[in-house]
Amino acid sequence: MRRLIPAGSWLSRLLSGARGIAAVATSGGGLTTGIMVSTAVIAVGGAVALTPFGQELLRDLLQSMPQTVRNLPGVEAVSGVVPPKFSQNLLGFRAPLDVALSPDDQFVYVVEGGDDRDVKRLDLRDGSRTSLAPPRTTPGLRKPLAVAVAPNGMVYVVDRLRFVVDIYDRENNWRGTLPTPQGVPSWEPLAVTVDRNGGDIYVTNAALNGPTLVSFATDGSVRTVFPHLTPANSPLSFPSGIAVMHPKQGETLVVMSDSNNRRVVAVEDGEVPRWTFGDVPGPSAIGLPRGIVALRDDRCLVVDATDHSITGWTLKDDRAEFLFRIGSPGVEDGELLFPNGIARASDGRIFVTDRDNDRVQVWR
Repeated sequence: MRRLIPAGSWLSRLLSGARGIAAVATSGGGLTTGIMVSTAVIAVGGAVALTPFGQELLRDLLQSMPQTVRNLPGVEAVSGVVPPKFSQNLLGFRAPLDVALSPDDQFVYVVEGGDDRDVKRLDLRDGSRTSLAPPRTTPGLRKPLAVAVAPNGMVYVVDRLRFVVDIYDRENNWRGTLPTPQGVPSWEPLAVTVDRNGGDIYVTNAALNGPTLVSFATDGSVRTVFPHLTPANSPLSFPSGIAVMHPKQGETLVVMSDSNNRRVVAVEDGEVPRWTFGDVPGPSAIGLPRGIVALRDDRCLVVDATDHSITGWTLKDDRAEFLFRIGSPGVEDGELLFPNGIARASDGRIFVTDRDNDRVQVWR
C-alpha cells in the first residue's frame, strides 16, 4: 500500500529532494549507504507516494527527531483534566490555515491557503462544500488567513493581501468589510475572534507602528482601539492567534499568540498585560504559537506549529499552569505537520488545521 504525500508540502519537498540519493539517514544517528531512496518514494502525478519501505523509513526518521514530553506525570489525577484524543480526519483541504464552526456546529469553515485561496464551508450532515470569496477577486488577488463565526452566524475572514476583514452572512453572501480604524497609522489585520459573551469582534494588528488590538461592535463599528502592547518591555510581534476568556465574572481576558517572541500573552480588558506563558524552557515551551481556543472560562489550547503539537493550559491567579501536550510530527492519524488554526464545537470536539497534511483533524 502506498501513502500519498500532498504535492508542495514540507514532507513532499523533503522526499522529492532526496530521490535518487544513494545514502539515507538514519540508523543510530549514522548513515546507512547503499539504500536507494528511489525505492522508498515514487512520483504519482503532482504528489509523492511512499512505498511500504518508504513508510518504514519515514517512521524511523520521525522517531529519531527530538520528542517533547507530551504529558506531565499525573496531570489527570491532579487537575481532573483529560487531554482530548484523536477522533477523525476531514480530508480534501489544500494547506488549511484556520477553522471555525457555525453556532449550531452544522458547518465547518476552513481557510485554504492552497490553490483556491478561499474559505470552504463544509456541511457535516451531507459532506457538501461551498466557497466563500470576496467578489471580483481571483486567487492571486486575495489571501485569507483567519476566520471566526459570531453567535448570530456572521462570518469574519482576515485577508492578508487586501488588509481587510471580510464579512459574510449565514447564507454565504459577502456583506462588505470591517472599517479601517480612524487615526491608525498602519492597519494589517492578522487574527480574528468573537467574544461569545457579548458578540464583540476582536482583531489583532500585525503592523508594529499601529495598535496591537482593535475591537468592533456587532454592527461592525469600531468599539475600542487598544494601545500597542509591550509586555516585559518587549513589543508583541506577529500576534497570529487570539481568544477571549472570562476567568472571573466581569473580567475579560484577551489571550494572544506572540508568535515571533515564542510566547503567549494574556491581557486584561485588552489593555493591561497580565502575564506571558510558553516562553520558559522545558516541557511547556512553545516553539511557534499560532491558533488559540478557549475550552471554558479558565482553560485554553494553544497550537505549537513547529513542535507539531497542541498545548493545554489553565489560566488562574495571575499565572498560566501547563497541563498537557498532545500530537507529534507525522502523517498518521493524530500526528501533525505544521498545524495552525484551532476551534471548538459546543459539544467539546476540537478541530485543528493540519496544514502540511492537507486535512482538518477532529479530537474529542
